[in-house]
Amino acid sequence: MGCLVVSYYGAELEALYAVLRELGVEVIDVAERGGGVTLAQAGLDDVDVCIAVLPPETVADLMAASTVYVEIGVIAARGLPVLIVAPPPQRSLPALSGLPVVSTSMADVGVLRLHVGLFVQSVSENVEWPTEGRPMIVPLGVAAEHRARLREIRGSPSARRGDEFERLVADLLRDAGAHVQTVTDDVLGEATAEVEVDMAAFVPGEELRLGTFLIVVKRGELDAATSRVAQEQLSRRVRQVDVGLGVFVYDRAGPNVEEIRAPMVFSISIDQLMDELEQRPLNELLVEARNRAVHGM
Repeated sequence: MGCLVVSYYGAELEALYAVLRELGVEVIDVAERGGGVTLAQAGLDDVDVCIAVLPPETVADLMAASTVYVEIGVIAARGLPVLIVAPPPQRSLPALSGLPVVSTSMADVGVLRLHVGLFVQSVSENVEWPTEGRPMIVPLGVAAEHRARLREIRGSPSARRGDEFERLVADLLRDAGAHVQTVTDDVLGEATAEVEVDMAAFVPGEELRLGTFLIVVKRGELDAATSRVAQEQLSRRVRQVDVGLGVFVYDRAGPNVEEIRAPMVFSISIDQLMDELEQRPLNELLVEARNRAVHGM
């Protein structure tokens, strides 16, 4: 896979290039093809994706930003998948609406590894990136199918329940408009055995407001000790890779399990999640949960 990197003069790209090499992606600098309008006539047969790095939002960088925007427009018009990397603070980018946006420092290898890994994985698997307006309420018929699957999972042999329950959660979130990817060691980079994460996801159009969220699922009846350990580990991972929220989805809670509020973690049972997604969009649910987590409400 070849990745065209569009950036402004003086951008710090060493961490991004290192992450792309880890993923086995060939880096192609825009300077090799000619920047600005020249890019429109350049050959791009060996380019599969584009990552565009925006300059800091300062008056001194306005000219640099305009060049990058022109090049993004050229690449998008050629039909190539584009990932935007914007430096914090997070901001609205109306001119780039419809494109996935990551807000991070270019020196933060952990965050780059997570987001770029998800982007590259989605392209390699030919996943169709949802357009604006995808966040939605899960239709009643689809919700009924998920509930039927849940009943089958609860009655299936124990050895099969874990994978089936995880697939159910992923499918439910996808039907609610999220882009969901299974998390592997090469995506998060560091040992995932210490802090187990099953999936990572984002809601298109909410990348700047909500960001990526990490998901852990637990099948069967949940006990207090398992709940506490899983949420605390997820909380550490969320802060480690600087994502928007951790979502802990469990099957059923045991009789003595009290609500645990680990920092930046939203805990919800699968039945509650289904009920919520039949009533309101996923982005509303998660933004509200994130706000409660941030403000300790």
